[in-house]
Amino acid sequence: MAGVHLDTAVVIDSSGWLEYFADGPNAGEFAAAIESADPLVVPTLALFEVYKRLHLQRGEEVALQAVNAMQGGLVAGLDAATAIAALAGVDVVLAGHSHLTFPDPAARSGEGVDPVAGTLAPAPRRHRSAR
Repeated sequence: MAGVHLDTAVVIDSSGWLEYFADGPNAGEFAAAIESADPLVVPTLALFEVYKRLHLQRGEEVALQAVNAMQGGLVAGLDAATAIAALAGVDVVLAGHSHLTFPDPAARSGEGVDPVAGTLAPAPRRHRSAR
């Protein structure tokens, strides 16, 4: 998503799109966001969910028209890195993956890396919410 300023992006989930297409009670709020967002990020999962629901309820033609309209936005696989990057205060996300086994006792150890336990640096303390 090079060149996209995620701090100004708007992401509408499938429930918002369905409300918009059904002209439901909250459609106006979603319409304002959908029609004026720059950029409007459309998760690929939303395309699937909207198509599936509209196809069942209103038929293939309506479902295809809706998905076609949704593709006017920036269609993106909304993975964890993209979602985190959209959070206020996040300046950089370094993301990647490896096909190597981890933890792996045969792997080299480095500062903060325990390849046997499978930990990187000290793990952050988990906050327990009061119930």
